[in-house]
Amino acid sequence: MRRQRRGIKLLALIMGLSLVAAACGDVDDDEGAAEPETEEEVPQGGDLVLGAEQEPECADWMGSCGGSSWGFWTMGANTMPRAFDIVLEGDQWVYTPSSLLEGEPELVTEPQQVTTYQISEDAVWSDETPISCADFVYTWDQVANAEEIYDKTGFRNIGSVECPDGEDGKTVVVTYAEPYAGWKSIFGGQYGIFPAHILEGQDRNAAMVDGYDWSGGPWLIDEWTRGEQIVLVPNENYWGTVPSLDSVTFRFITDSAAEFEAFT
Repeated sequence: MRRQRRGIKLLALIMGLSLVAAACGDVDDDEGAAEPETEEEVPQGGDLVLGAEQEPECADWMGSCGGSSWGFWTMGANTMPRAFDIVLEGDQWVYTPSSLLEGEPELVTEPQQVTTYQISEDAVWSDETPISCADFVYTWDQVANAEEIYDKTGFRNIGSVECPDGEDGKTVVVTYAEPYAGWKSIFGGQYGIFPAHILEGQDRNAAMVDGYDWSGGPWLIDEWTRGEQIVLVPNENYWGTVPSLDSVTFRFITDSAAEFEAFT
C-alpha cells in the first residue's frame, strides 16, 4: 500500500499511538459505575506489541522509497517533529499547532503569501540540540531541490525560507512565490521536520534508509530487524509528555487475523 498523500485521515490514525502510550493501563474495571471523572496517575512501564500489515522499504520519509503508509505510521509520525497536529473538533478533523510551535503561525496573504513560525524554546532533538530555523530551511531545500523525492506538492510554491534571528534562531519566515492554500501541510505532517545539524552535507537517503538513532518526537527507533519487527522506546529528551510505556513493538504480520492476535 502506497500513500497518495499523508493527509488528515492518516494523521488522525497515527496520533493514536501517542494517546495509547500515554494512557495504557488506565482501565476502569467497573463498567457499570457512573463515577465522576477523576485524574489518575498513569502507571509507568510495560511493553506494547502490535501487528503491522506491511514493512516499510526505507525510513527516509521524503524519499521515493518512503511511501509506505505503515512505515510512516510506525516510525515517522512518532519520531519526526511537525508544526501541526490533526485534532477532532465536532465532526471535523482540523490542523492545530503542535507543541513544536509557540502558537498559531502568522499568515499574511497580500501582496505575497508569507507565513511566520515561532518555534518553542523548549523544542529540542533527542541529542538536546535545539530545533531551529535551520531545520525548516534544510527540510524545504531537500524536498524542493533534491532528487528522488516522493511528493514536492506545495514545497515548489515556496520562494524562500529565511531566518531573521539566524539559523540557530527560533523564528522562521516562509515566503511563497505562488500562493498555496494547503500551507499547513507543508511542515505540518507530510514529512515532518528533518535535523539539519545531523543530515546536512551527507546523503540523506543513505543515512536514513535503515532507520536513524535521533528523534524530535516522543519515541526513538530502538531496533528495526528487517522481516521481523520495529521497536520504539521513549525519547527521554522530548519536551512534551514522555510516553509511559517502556517500549512499543510492531511485528510484521501480513495476515489480518494474526495481526489482531499479536496485540499484547
